[in-house]
Amino acid sequence: MTRPKPIARLLHKVKNHAFPLFRSWPGPRAIEQPDKRIADLVQLCEDRLRAIGALGSEIAELRRSRSSLLDEVSALRSAAAPYRGPAIPVVLGVDVEPNARAVDLRDPSWDATTAFFSKTVDLRNRVRTISGAPLHITWFPRADPQVEISNGSADWALKHFEAEWRIAQLEGDEIGLHMHPWRWDEVTRGWCQDHGDEGWVLQCARSSIDAYRGAFGKTPAAYRGGDRFLSNAMVRLLEEEGVQLDLTLERMPGAARLVEAERGTGNIPDGENIPPSAYRPSSADFRVPDPDKTSGLGMLPLTAYEQETLAPWLPNIRFEEALDRLLAAAPENGLTHLAFVARSDLANIPQWEAYVDNVISLARRVREGRLVFKTASETWEYIGKSRSQPPFDESTTS
Repeated sequence: MTRPKPIARLLHKVKNHAFPLFRSWPGPRAIEQPDKRIADLVQLCEDRLRAIGALGSEIAELRRSRSSLLDEVSALRSAAAPYRGPAIPVVLGVDVEPNARAVDLRDPSWDATTAFFSKTVDLRNRVRTISGAPLHITWFPRADPQVEISNGSADWALKHFEAEWRIAQLEGDEIGLHMHPWRWDEVTRGWCQDHGDEGWVLQCARSSIDAYRGAFGKTPAAYRGGDRFLSNAMVRLLEEEGVQLDLTLERMPGAARLVEAERGTGNIPDGENIPPSAYRPSSADFRVPDPDKTSGLGMLPLTAYEQETLAPWLPNIRFEEALDRLLAAAPENGLTHLAFVARSDLANIPQWEAYVDNVISLARRVREGRLVFKTASETWEYIGKSRSQPPFDESTTS
């Protein structure tokens, strides 16, 4: 059978330019033998799968080798030029949340959080082996109206993970609070992130704090607003409620939404000029330090590099470079701390490996004496003791 030339040319083009799967394709005539062609395709698929498996093993071995080499670099660096300066506290935080942002009421799963707790056991052991010091984490669980509607009660995560919280506290961790002002719309049967309604946002914060008090018998010391959202009104409320620290702020531009496809109102405030160091905020603008203020809420901005947040799940080579530059410039920049926060669903996505590598990078600097793992509250107290001056008066950090 002779095919029209245009069809033959098209098949030839697909074979040579379109998909790698067809690079070994014997040509258009194979279609005349469908059983053999199917068998050939299945064999090609199996070959590709074996090749992927081999590459995966090789990549894993290369990652282990690179990590060992970085351990040696750290040891040699410490021996050649021991660090004599003060250690900078580093806060490692986790936003404890349901798997999905716009939660499906039919499946309000927190499986990723369970995985994060499980994987943290090995991470703690690796950090202790490398640094000789414990890893202290600041957890920020949710207890807002979205959790109440999705899981049946606002304090669901506080109660459901009760055993995990006990273990965390025995490890020296801190349990703070995280809040998103999601509002359920009965008409559309969907969620709206309602930042534009100040009353609703404050109501969500109050109810979350109440749920926390009911579960733990105290006010959370540290707070994080969802999607980088904070306002002067929220700062006033947190101070009135007795919250001591905020870790919401990131050096990022303002935006309507963190995720464009989601429904929402209001805007995420611009944070491009937020200071990199700890401070107490001006009553006129929470993004501006008030050097005369010696009480009230303290701000611990997340660590930024090159005008954006230094995410702890970035590829390790980029994280290492940024970390070295930040620490080298710390004395002249007056860097008070480092702070990194990840969402609990990180445990179920490929970026988990990069996150582990980056935490290990921090652990190496702990061994060198450059860093020290602290909770949020420990970090504020540590900064206060090192400065012993406003806005870090030690008497206001207890």
